[in-house]
Amino acid sequence: MQTHSFNSTYRWNLYSILLFISIIILNLLRWSKLPTFIDIYYHLSVVKGFSIAGGYVLRSFWEYAPFGRPHIYPPFTHILILLFYKFNIPLLLIAKIIEFLIFPVLIIIIWYVIKGLFHRRLAFFTILIASSTYSFYLSAGNLIPASLALIFGFLAFFFIERKKIIASSLLLVFCFYSHTGISLYLYLGLLIYGLLNRKIFKQSYLVLVSASILDLPLIIHQLNSFSYIDLANIKENFPLEINLLVYVSAFFGLIIGLRKKGRYLLFVSMVIAIIPFMLIYKYRFLSGQGMIGVILSSALLYSWIYDEIYKKVLRIHKRIIYLLSYFLLVCLLFLISSASIYSYKGNIGFLTFNSTYINFIKKKENRLIRANEISLFYPHIWQETAKIIEKNFDRNDIIYSNAPYAAGIISVFSYHPTSTGMLTEVSPYEDFDQIAVSKIVVWFKEQNGKVDKTLSLLIKRYDLKKVGETDFVYIYKNPHAETPEIKSKAIIPTWLLFAILFFISCLIVQDVARNYNQR
Repeated sequence: MQTHSFNSTYRWNLYSILLFISIIILNLLRWSKLPTFIDIYYHLSVVKGFSIAGGYVLRSFWEYAPFGRPHIYPPFTHILILLFYKFNIPLLLIAKIIEFLIFPVLIIIIWYVIKGLFHRRLAFFTILIASSTYSFYLSAGNLIPASLALIFGFLAFFFIERKKIIASSLLLVFCFYSHTGISLYLYLGLLIYGLLNRKIFKQSYLVLVSASILDLPLIIHQLNSFSYIDLANIKENFPLEINLLVYVSAFFGLIIGLRKKGRYLLFVSMVIAIIPFMLIYKYRFLSGQGMIGVILSSALLYSWIYDEIYKKVLRIHKRIIYLLSYFLLVCLLFLISSASIYSYKGNIGFLTFNSTYINFIKKKENRLIRANEISLFYPHIWQETAKIIEKNFDRNDIIYSNAPYAAGIISVFSYHPTSTGMLTEVSPYEDFDQIAVSKIVVWFKEQNGKVDKTLSLLIKRYDLKKVGETDFVYIYKNPHAETPEIKSKAIIPTWLLFAILFFISCLIVQDVARNYNQR
């Protein structure tokens, strides 16, 4: 009987559950290093800015102080963190929890959507490939807003197929207010899907138009600030990691999707939609969250091959042996190998064993270390520095550091604004002398113990006075810097942000629940 065969549907759920457990274990192994990447500290900085201002602001006054820069980043992630922050949960703990949960939640949502729209076997192969592709794992786990956008986008696709127009539209709105790049990619994918699959044409375009109208306030603000955006400064474009197994198999998966048509054209649409974005965000769309369409197409190939074996091998015992051998081979290829090409600033290398799981097992000296897997979780360094600052300076005094990213992290710990910025793709309103306006100068020491000639020159030029020192930094006071009042007024107060979030969530739940038992 089929219920006892190797192809029985309950087994695929079991395999998926085993993958979910392995992913949780991987994240538990990372717990002590969380939060890792610099992005989350930028978002914590924004949350502190919102908290000081009393709500949502259009000017980032806590960076490039005292002039600031346009705050164009979509606010959903910041509102979510701010909500937990209002319950007096420490920001670093919130960051650790979010980084711990985001990848498992993303994988579960992808599995749920693919299982609901297609079948359990395809859902299993999808999450097998997604969780094994190390660059996808790192990107999805470290770049929270992009992963949130992917979660909302997938749910929107699911409910479009269920003809839940209100829920789908609002989920796409959440998608856009989470991350601009990924949301535009998903919007384009849905646009192409509507053209290719006439059955979904009306509801897909109704959802796109509805969501776009609600996206207009942020779109207008971003367009007004476009002259301050410099995409050439996106640091994540320097590395590139291509999982050869995924990309080669995705090519054949696309052919299968074109032949099957119907809902399978969604995979084709998502791959086509990558093309314009990979020119701007190479890493994000070829190695990170943007490669989800490639992952789905790859999974389609392996699911199709499995189905062909099942249909063409008639003898039951022989079929089980073939299916089991094929299943184990695919799992081993992805869980152990996931062979990839890695490129960084012109240097190209081949990685034979590059799966997520192998990278966790390998010793550091035997593998490639990526910038976005190096932990910046050194609370003793930041807290020790913050204590000296709090003791010797006023709350509105501005921080400058020779390490701008570090200045942003110290700002999170000490509540002080900085004259530098963490994410350099958005320029300040004015070019200015960042040290001249900063009362606090935090200078990181040379690792080799040598005297820093640049620091010596700056001490003389700005008449800097040393107020403290740790094992890692010198802390100086700039006696000639003034301390201006730089706080911006919120255009949407915090209580209204939470009210809007609650209201939209209720509308989504209500639409999803409507006629649920009649599906």
